[in-house]
Amino acid sequence: MMAAVGEVMGERGKVRRMVSSSSPDVEPEGEEGGIWRRGQDHFRHFTSLLEDELEEETSIIQERWSSWSHHRLQASGLALLGLKGRTNGTLYGEDILLFEHPDRKHLGQHRFTHGDIVVISRSKPLGEKTVEGIVLERGPTRLRIVVAQRPKDLRKGTWRLDRGANRVAHDRMQEALEMFHSVEGDRGTILRDVLLGQVHNPEENASMPPKISGRFNRSEAVQVDLNPSQMDAMNSAMSRRLTIIQGPPGTGKTHTAVATLAQLAREGRGPILATAESNVAVDNLLEGLLGLGVRAVRIGRPVKVRETLRMATLDAQLEEHPKQDEIAIVRDEMDEVHRALPKLKGREKGLAHRDIQHNKKELRRLEREMIASVLDGAEVICSTNIGSGHRILDGRRFPIVLMDEA
Repeated sequence: MMAAVGEVMGERGKVRRMVSSSSPDVEPEGEEGGIWRRGQDHFRHFTSLLEDELEEETSIIQERWSSWSHHRLQASGLALLGLKGRTNGTLYGEDILLFEHPDRKHLGQHRFTHGDIVVISRSKPLGEKTVEGIVLERGPTRLRIVVAQRPKDLRKGTWRLDRGANRVAHDRMQEALEMFHSVEGDRGTILRDVLLGQVHNPEENASMPPKISGRFNRSEAVQVDLNPSQMDAMNSAMSRRLTIIQGPPGTGKTHTAVATLAQLAREGRGPILATAESNVAVDNLLEGLLGLGVRAVRIGRPVKVRETLRMATLDAQLEEHPKQDEIAIVRDEMDEVHRALPKLKGREKGLAHRDIQHNKKELRRLEREMIASVLDGAEVICSTNIGSGHRILDGRRFPIVLMDEA
């Protein structure tokens, strides 16, 4: 890794300059002292790591499904069998399914927790069509799971639940790697040069003021209690192109991050992208920003967001959008045409299909406009690192990015 320059927050409220470098005993092929000679070596190395990671996780799950007995799966808490299923409401347009034993007895010890990916099958995940869901809530006798697609004949027979693998994370990391290396020529963006270690004098480059166009508001400081160490770290982040804030647990890194984001938002330096590795960490950022009156929007499925913060998710704000009335009218028109279709013939049937396609196109247009208006109105957009790769952020540029839990 290349040398990193930043701030270290100590327990006694002091900041010291940090210059660190990492030189592993064995460097990947094509890398020397944190500098990659060729972009293709970097691409090949990390693509291989991603493939190895996915293959390992997938093989473990498939081996478990193919060779473990039902008793061992249930004893390990990785599967629940013989459950009855039924619908149990919706969460921002997605179905909530409830699974429990036919006699509603205790589920026993298991390892399904909020936010886990669940594979729903009849009896054998490897040999039949499955549906993936996310755990919304667990109780002593039941699990509530959010799904994008409801299984067929949900109320018939019994179901099996298994903990699954997160393929979405792998796919988005691979896509990001491909986009990173899609630039033409040997040199691309500044970020690409930094990550490949191809920057002369990183200390000088990191300390340069950020190049952000536009006018900023001269605003008073956000009223947040910060100790001297945290204040120095925030001032550094406000004035440097790159700042790394490091400190032991409990020294207030996230608190400082929230204060920095709020100050940047108050000065009109947005839109700002704020990310973290876990959903819990993103929720902590979001909660702090909302508490300071910042217009923040959370990207990601609401089922993975803390219940008290779901009103700040994109999905929740779309449900309350004024254009929902227009969408309801278009959907009513589509339903009316669908009901009339069986009675139509010839040219009339063709015209009906044309109307349906037109209405679908209109729905997509309205949905794009709603999403754009919500995101355009946000000062800070919050998501997990993986979530920031969502297609709805395609084409959006963020002059400032803050990453917690880096």
